Amino acid sequence: MPKDKKNLEQRVISGSIELIEAIINNKTNAITLDNGDIFYRAESHVLKIIAEEPGIFSSKIARRFGVTRGAIQKILSRLEERNLIIKEIDASDKKRIGLFLTEGGEQAFKLLVQYQMKINAAFFSEISSMTEDELAAVNRFLLTARNVLKKM
Repeated sequence: MPKDKKNLEQRVISGSIELIEAIINNKTNAITLDNGDIFYRAESHVLKIIAEEPGIFSSKIARRFGVTRGAIQKILSRLEERNLIIKEIDASDKKRIGLFLTEGGEQAFKLLVQYQMKINAAFFSEISSMTEDELAAVNRFLLTARNVLKKM
């Protein structure tokens, strides 16, 4: 195997490991929006789900994330304290409480979407500049990586 190819392979492996570690570590980091609001990643994901499914129940959010309702309740309490969501009793089942964004929550969600679009722009720019062969190679690598991670 040529030395240049071996060197490139090592850089790809090292870069992949660094990327995975960065993604794992980034899940707990806070996001600071343009207006100065700070969101933890879990809060932003919960806010997104409520925005996309108004009236959703906390149990459904917990199932979607594979966590306990207690964990989701902590996040919901923080969002409610910040006046980003409201809880409303379900008319058909008084024991169930639907979750909705407030006006402030809708504004925060829009800013979160803008934040994500800025981040995605760099990736989309790089992807759109790739040849079909390069895209196929990246896609093969991602599929392999995903399958390896599923087995862990």
